[in-house]
Amino acid sequence: MIVWDRYQGVEADLPELLESGRYLLLADTLMNGKVPLNSGTSLLSYGETKFRLNKGSYSFLDFGLPGSETPDQLRAKNAVFHIAQLAETRGEQASPLLPSELAEHSELNELERALESIVKRGHLHEISRKPRFNMVYREEVTDLSRVKKVANGAIGHLASHSEDWYRRTLSGVLPKRLLALVSDDELGIYENRVYVSLLDALDRYLSRRLRDVKALRDQLKRAINLTESTELFYRLRENLCALWGQTMSEKQTEASLNSSEGTLEILEFLHKKISLLRQENLYQALKGESRIPRQLRPTNILLHDQHYRHLRTLWHLLQKEAIAGRDTPSEIVAEELQFLNSFHRYLVHLVRRYMKANPCVTESGGGYEFCGEFFDVSEERDGIVLRFKGRELWLIPGLCCEEALNTMNHDGSGRIILYFFEESQMGQSVFDTQSSHKLQVNPLDFYVEEKLKILIGKFLWYPFYESHGQALVRLPQSALELLRSFQLGFVDQNGWVFDRPIQASRQKELLEKLAEAGANQESVEAIRSDLRRLKGLSECWRCGVEGMWNARGAEFEANCSTCRTRWGIYKRNGMRYVEMDVSGQSSLERTFENFGGEHMVFPIR
Repeated sequence: MIVWDRYQGVEADLPELLESGRYLLLADTLMNGKVPLNSGTSLLSYGETKFRLNKGSYSFLDFGLPGSETPDQLRAKNAVFHIAQLAETRGEQASPLLPSELAEHSELNELERALESIVKRGHLHEISRKPRFNMVYREEVTDLSRVKKVANGAIGHLASHSEDWYRRTLSGVLPKRLLALVSDDELGIYENRVYVSLLDALDRYLSRRLRDVKALRDQLKRAINLTESTELFYRLRENLCALWGQTMSEKQTEASLNSSEGTLEILEFLHKKISLLRQENLYQALKGESRIPRQLRPTNILLHDQHYRHLRTLWHLLQKEAIAGRDTPSEIVAEELQFLNSFHRYLVHLVRRYMKANPCVTESGGGYEFCGEFFDVSEERDGIVLRFKGRELWLIPGLCCEEALNTMNHDGSGRIILYFFEESQMGQSVFDTQSSHKLQVNPLDFYVEEKLKILIGKFLWYPFYESHGQALVRLPQSALELLRSFQLGFVDQNGWVFDRPIQASRQKELLEKLAEAGANQESVEAIRSDLRRLKGLSECWRCGVEGMWNARGAEFEANCSTCRTRWGIYKRNGMRYVEMDVSGQSSLERTFENFGGEHMVFPIR
C-alpha cells in the first residue's frame, strides 16, 4: 500500500511495523473494516497494536498508544492542548511550559476527600471484618451431639439406615446420627462483589494518581532548584527561571509544591489502607469473581446499610474521575488527530517565540529578516518549513520516532522530527547538536526553547560563517587597489577577501568609488551582500550590540563587552569551527545541559 511518509517527505510502501501518525493515506480506506479514514488523513492508532488495511496486516509500535500513556505523557498532552489554545489569544506571551492551571491537579479531588473520610471512619474496615452474607443450608448426616436443626427427611433416612442407630428400645429407636441441616455462610453476594471490585479499581486509581502527583512534585522541585543550581551557567539559569516565571510565580510554585507534598502523604496513606484491605479474608475469598457492570443495582444493603452505603458513593465518584470513555474507535482516532494538530500549533508557537526573542530577527513583509537577509517561515502538510538562502529546514511534528533517519545536512538544513513521546523521561534535555535527526519536544522539558535556539540558530547562521574567508568575484586591478586603501581584507587569486566589517559611512563611500574604479554592477552587488554579511557577524548574537572584531585571516573572533559573549571561526586539526560562547573562563563543562543555547559549536567547510 502506497502512503506519504511525512518524516522523509516521499511516497513509500507502508511498512509492516510503523509509528502512529507518521504516514498519510493517499486514498480513502477502512481500518479493521470499521474505522473510515479519508485520503490525506494521518494513520493513527485507536489503542490496538495490530490492524488491517486493504487486506494487509500491519502493526503500530507499542508505545504511547491511546489508553497506554503514562501519567507524564497524559499531563504533557493536556498541556499541549492548553498551550495551543492560549497561543491563539495571547500570542508569544503564552509560556511553552506546563500551564499553571494543570498544577491544580496536585490538590485532592472530590473522590480522594470522600475516600479519606470513609477510610478514617472505618466503614471499609467494618465491611471486611463483618461482611454481610447469605445463610445457605445443606443436608448432612452428622453426630447427634452436633445437630442444631433437623432436616425434613430425617425420620425416613433414619428408618432406612440402621447403621445410624445407637440402640433399639421397646418404644422406638435411639439415633446415633441424624440427617441435619448444616448452615454455610455465602460471602459471594452482590454487595460484597461490589466491595472487592471497588478495592481493585481504587488500587489502580491510587497507583496512577501517586505516579502523576510525584511527577508533578518533581517538576515543581526542579523549577525551585533552578534558582539555586550551581551546575548551570548563570545565564542559562536566568533564562530557565524567567521561562518558568511566565508559567507561575515563585510563591505559586512553592504553594503548589506544598500542596503536592500534602496530597502525596494522603494518597500514600489511602493506598496503604486499600492494599491492606486487599489482604483480608473477604477480598481473598472473592478476588477474581468481582466483575461488576458500571451501573450499580440499588439494593437495600447498598442504599441503607450504615457501612455498605458508602460503597455506592465511592463507586459513582470513581466513575466521574475515571478517564472519559471514548465509545468508538473513530472517536479515538479523531482525538489523536486533534492532538497531532495541537502539537503542530505548539511547535509553531515555539518558532514564533524564537523569532520574537532573537535580536537578529525582524519581521518583514509577511516573513522575517535575519541580519538584513529575508527568510520565510510557512506551514505545510508535513510540518513547518524555514527557507533561507536556498536552503530548507523542515520541523516535522511526530508522536514518536524510532527509526534512525538520515535527513539532516551538515549546514543545519534538512528534515528533523520533533517528536512528543519518549520511552525514557518525558522531560529529557539531551541534544546532539551535530548529528541528531530527531528531537524530543514537550511542555515538561525546561530546555524546550534552548533546543530551538541551537536548531534554528545553526540553520540561520551557517551560511554567514561558511562564506567567511572566501574570495569574491575577480575584480580589476584598480578596484583591488581601492580595497587595499580601505584596509578591509586581502587579495586571493585576483579576488578580494573581506576579513572585517566596515562602518556604514565608509561603506557608502566605498561602493561609490568601486563603480568609478571599473567594478561592474554584479561585482558591486556581491561586495554589498558580503558587507551586509559581515555587519551581521559583527553584531552580538545574543544582544545585537556591535562587538569588538579581531581579524585572523580566514578566521576571526569578536567579543561583546555588553553581555560578555564571544563568537568567531576557529581552526582545529585542519577543520574550521564556529563557536558562539561566553567570554572568559568557566569551570563548567561546555555541555548542552550546563549551557543550553548560550553555547553553540558546529563545523563549517
